[in-house]
Amino acid sequence: MQIRNLAPDPNGVTVNAWAGKESASPWKADTRGLLIVRAKTDGEAYMESALIPITGGTIYVFAGDISNTGDATTGSAQVFRPIWRDNNGTVVSNNNPFTGGANLSDRRAVGELTSPAGATTMTVRIHAPATEGKAYVMSRILVMAKTDYTALKLLGLDYFDGSTMLLNGGGGCRKPHPARRRVVALEWGLAA
Repeated sequence: MQIRNLAPDPNGVTVNAWAGKESASPWKADTRGLLIVRAKTDGEAYMESALIPITGGTIYVFAGDISNTGDATTGSAQVFRPIWRDNNGTVVSNNNPFTGGANLSDRRAVGELTSPAGATTMTVRIHAPATEGKAYVMSRILVMAKTDYTALKLLGLDYFDGSTMLLNGGGGCRKPHPARRRVVALEWGLAA
């Protein structure tokens, strides 16, 4: 089994993996994750990923942890918006809805959408709070096919950053299921 997190920078710390667009501040280094700041009131404000290769007609899951430093709209608003594109980056669908409202108890935003048949790539937009000057940090960013996400959940995990580290040794597993700790390490060793 091979599980892939498609997010270009799941930790939000790599220069040029995400770019501030519209009314959002540009990317800034932040060791906690991807800092998303609304710089102006008008228009959309979001961080956008580089192009991510996908398969049309596939259900994709989008997830990430949201810090509690945002405003009240951060917890209930839909924060992810995939933009479906072709190999050249041209938008192929006008149907690009939002997904992934945060669960206020654990601050984890999770949503899913099906890519249109003609899409071969996508960019992911993570939207800023509604209020000018407000910000939050998105960490543990996950973008993957739902089949991979289901397999990840069956392992007792809710995140995988794509590193070559053992999942239960710091590679992204927050709460490994006790019965799966040893098996996950073996399975990951075999997949690597």
